[in-house]
Amino acid sequence: MEYKYLIGLDSKSYEHELDRKFLNLLKGIKWNVIALKGGCFQVTKDSCPELYATLSDVSKTLDIHPMPNLYTEWEYGINGYTTGFGDDTLIVLKSGAIDLLTDEELRFRTYQEWACYISSNGKYVQ
Repeated sequence: MEYKYLIGLDSKSYEHELDRKFLNLLKGIKWNVIALKGGCFQVTKDSCPELYATLSDVSKTLDIHPMPNLYTEWEYGINGYTTGFGDDTLIVLKSGAIDLLTDEELRFRTYQEWACYISSNGKYVQ
């Protein structure tokens, strides 16, 4: 399948005005994500090369550089979430999503989390 690369994607093109106002209020807060990292497995080029390659391609497709911190968490739901803000942002995919979704479905699920990252929606789940 051929993908269209969205160079320079700006979250303002799809965010609601009230979301932007709320996120601006939250930008000054420092979030602690250390405890969360302890319960998750970090996805790296060495630890999970195939998954990392897929996530790296999604990052490239959406013109996200550098790629955010990626983790998996054991739960058999086909879910994921984004938490934190800026350099402290974590994107977590549940093990069920990785195991049960096809490659294309996992890409789609990952795009949704990347959109949360672009929009800084990770603050909402703190």
